[in-house]
Amino acid sequence: MNSLNPKKVGKKLQRRIKGKVVWDKVSRYLYSTDASIYKLMPLIVAQPKCTEDVQEIVKFCNKHKLSIHPRGAGTGLGGQALGEGVVIDFARFMRNIIEINLEEDYVWTEVGIKGAPLQKRLGEYNKYIPPDPSSQDYATLGGMIANNASGSHSVKYGDCDKWVEELEVVLADGNVIHTKEYDIESEEFKRILEKDTLESYIYKNLLELWKKNEEKIKKAYPPVPHNATGYELRKLIYDGKINLTRLFVGSEGTFGVITKAKMRIKTKPKYKVLSTVYFDDLVKAGKAIQYILEQDPAAIELLGKKLLNMARERYPSLDKKLPKELDTMLLVEFEGDDLEECKKLTEITKKKVTQTEKLAFEFLSAEDPEEQANLWEARKSAVPLLYKIKGDKKIIALIEDAVVPPEHLARYVTELEKACKDLGVEFIAYGHAAKGLLHNRPLIDMKNPEDIKKMQKLADKSFELVKELGGAISGEHSDGRIRAKYIKPQYGEEVFNIFREVKRTFDPENMFNPDIKVMAKEDVQISNLKFGEKYKPKAHNTILNLGSEEYQRIIETCIGCGKCGIDEPILVMCPVYKGKPYEHTLTRGKNNILRGYIEGEFTLKELLENDVFEFIIYNCVNCQQCMYDCPSEVDTAILMTEMKIQYMEYHKPTLKNLFSTIKLHRTFHWTYQYLRNFSLAKIDLIGKLASIFSPFSNWMTSFILTRFGMHLTIGIDYRRKMPAFQRKTFVKWWKKHQKTANAEEPKKEKLKVVYFHGCSANTITPEVGKSTVELLEKLGVEVVVPPQKCCGSPAYSYGAKSVLDKNVKFNLDSLSQYLDDGCDAIVTSCTSCSLALKSEYKHITNNEKALKVSEKTFLTTEFVDKLLKENKLDVEFKPVKAKVLYHTSCHLKAQREITTISFDLLNKIPELEVEKGPNTCCGVSGSWGMKKENYYASMKIGHWLFDSVKQEDIDVAVTDCPTCKMQIEHGTSKEVDHPVILLYKSITVK
Repeated sequence: MNSLNPKKVGKKLQRRIKGKVVWDKVSRYLYSTDASIYKLMPLIVAQPKCTEDVQEIVKFCNKHKLSIHPRGAGTGLGGQALGEGVVIDFARFMRNIIEINLEEDYVWTEVGIKGAPLQKRLGEYNKYIPPDPSSQDYATLGGMIANNASGSHSVKYGDCDKWVEELEVVLADGNVIHTKEYDIESEEFKRILEKDTLESYIYKNLLELWKKNEEKIKKAYPPVPHNATGYELRKLIYDGKINLTRLFVGSEGTFGVITKAKMRIKTKPKYKVLSTVYFDDLVKAGKAIQYILEQDPAAIELLGKKLLNMARERYPSLDKKLPKELDTMLLVEFEGDDLEECKKLTEITKKKVTQTEKLAFEFLSAEDPEEQANLWEARKSAVPLLYKIKGDKKIIALIEDAVVPPEHLARYVTELEKACKDLGVEFIAYGHAAKGLLHNRPLIDMKNPEDIKKMQKLADKSFELVKELGGAISGEHSDGRIRAKYIKPQYGEEVFNIFREVKRTFDPENMFNPDIKVMAKEDVQISNLKFGEKYKPKAHNTILNLGSEEYQRIIETCIGCGKCGIDEPILVMCPVYKGKPYEHTLTRGKNNILRGYIEGEFTLKELLENDVFEFIIYNCVNCQQCMYDCPSEVDTAILMTEMKIQYMEYHKPTLKNLFSTIKLHRTFHWTYQYLRNFSLAKIDLIGKLASIFSPFSNWMTSFILTRFGMHLTIGIDYRRKMPAFQRKTFVKWWKKHQKTANAEEPKKEKLKVVYFHGCSANTITPEVGKSTVELLEKLGVEVVVPPQKCCGSPAYSYGAKSVLDKNVKFNLDSLSQYLDDGCDAIVTSCTSCSLALKSEYKHITNNEKALKVSEKTFLTTEFVDKLLKENKLDVEFKPVKAKVLYHTSCHLKAQREITTISFDLLNKIPELEVEKGPNTCCGVSGSWGMKKENYYASMKIGHWLFDSVKQEDIDVAVTDCPTCKMQIEHGTSKEVDHPVILLYKSITVK
């Protein structure tokens, strides 16, 4: 298969489908990994738009003997979505809801839809689908069905299998079938059997297999209700009925390609009571679970000692709240439509485990939905700590899915802990205690051959324990590659051979996911590892102040979980993906391609001359939300900035570059992109010129012909309305103002600050600069405004190093001189300027001036809040009667310690009702959203924010970011203020 030409194969298939086929090496590499420990380069990637496309893909692969690997969001932990044939990416296009039926409580949908948008849409009708795997927000429905996913509440609501009613499936012959329950004696079913089709053959063969092996099949399964190991044959035929749906759920794409699903939906429970239960011993927690289960809880989640200790170290405030003797914590939830009943069950449970059995030493309950949400968030925020562990040893998915009868859970964990200790392997436990499934995560260095051997030994030992205790090696994540070797010993050879016969019945040519589950090779567990003995990363010099080791560390920090692919404003990360939902725009995709670079899959020249790579790096907008929202806190923004700088330096239009290639159209493209990027990096110069010629410049840009000219030249979309540049700039105002400011001799020593106004507050919104100065002076602070250039944020985002170096040097020299002369702080009213001075300058240079400026820089609201907390101000807040919606910009969120600072200060103003906007990017991201190729995506990203601002009762929107202001005004036509303006109106000195 590897000898085939991807381009030729891809072009042939492209002619047959409405969707897209990608065959370039960069794109294929992005699909060579997922959230698992494996890596396999596909031949091509097909992105179907409809079921007919999938049929054509299957027929094409059948004809050319190519394997098929269905893929959702790539969030699976077992390597199920990888393969060397044709990967079918459903998340790209097939993500539509077809029908919601509230009378019969079901939803029909395409399988590429992710959990967050699906549940949000159902939530509009107070409905939901109960299975809730931890990845449900960013996993696709197809992936959840293929794995038979469950989650925290599966002890009450069951696995995905219980909620799937019907499926639309493309079989190996390319024909479509609808799987549903048939009465075996019905005329409808008999008509299917009479046909000469693959569907008919499948039904006949399965009926025969069941007839011969019914007792063997029923006896082979372990006595646990949650089992994703092998195939679920027990539910295939029952009470004279047959339903292939039960077989396809959990089959991991090995029988056919699921394209649509009919899911049962449920009305949300009215009430919940959530409790945290503290134990000083894991065994006691294990015993308590049995008593809790007697009351039919909706969820029981366990957090083990090591995870709790990590949480204590990470969050000192949490350490103060948690008892020192705490060893194991359970989260126990009861839910229903009767609050009193939920409270009663909680009280019975509490009395049993704390007083009667004396197992728990603390039992705290919460009825308030907000408090409950905080408790669940604490559970969710604890687990990502595992991804932040420093060093080459990382938590891996290996033994994380074993399930045992709950009464044996404590014994399983205790013996597993001993096995890990014997092997010198540390592991961390958490998970769904109610169903006997803990996600035990060992720390393994996948680059170390000795650790890989330990990994195998540990997996074998885990299976032995599971088998002995009557459990299953996979409870909800399925087998994939990582657990395929245990299916045969789990069920025995006879039933294993039945599984293989079932697989051959559906897929005679072994075309569908041939390397996983029952057709996997013996060594599949340790083959094709993402990081293995063959992984030998090379050192690379960096232009930014990173160094080769740090550069490699950041790249390898990404675990590929796919959380950056959330479609809804649950997380800001990754805003570009929300507008352009491609693997290429994912934070994961950006990191993946650079891992390919450091391991030698690509040369630097190969990447810098590649259009797809250019698309990848310039669709990182330097929002830095990956540092905030990513479980691993991977700093993808700095990696992309490094590569943008490399790109700009490589394509600098020198004579050598202009005439070094025969492909003149490529040289033209690169030169155009360089000049365009360089121009946008110098946006401050454009602003100054526009300001000088204002109002003529504003008049000119109001004409559609002028905007079309900009559309055709520097690529600013003609639909974008340019901001009005002010002839009376802030600097002009300051020159007059400083003559009268601080004229009187101060009675006491004043704080003295440097005001870094930035570009926007100078030429577009000078009222922000004026309000900042006047507010600080009102508070008794002396203000000076030094000579300054643009902070360099646009140049940093575009990789224009020459502009960046010049601006950074000038600003550092100027600002540090003022600090040396006695100024106490640097204050700026722009979040991007604040981020640049605090953080980005240190990436550009390692001199002492950068560190000094970083330590002394404050956002205006941050500085005011500091003075208030230090009791240096005697002020009162006067009323401002209005209702405002406050939007937190990405660059403010990136300054984690002050994310809510402006919002909190605004809430101090009497009669000012402050509503917090959705947790999302505005969509403009500097000038990224102004480009013609990004305009649609920009507005799509911003629509959640626009909808909130457009509410009739919102008088004005408020944000600290000047470009967010432009985008909100463009998307809503409502007025947008800066927090400083409102604070200046409100704060008075007593």
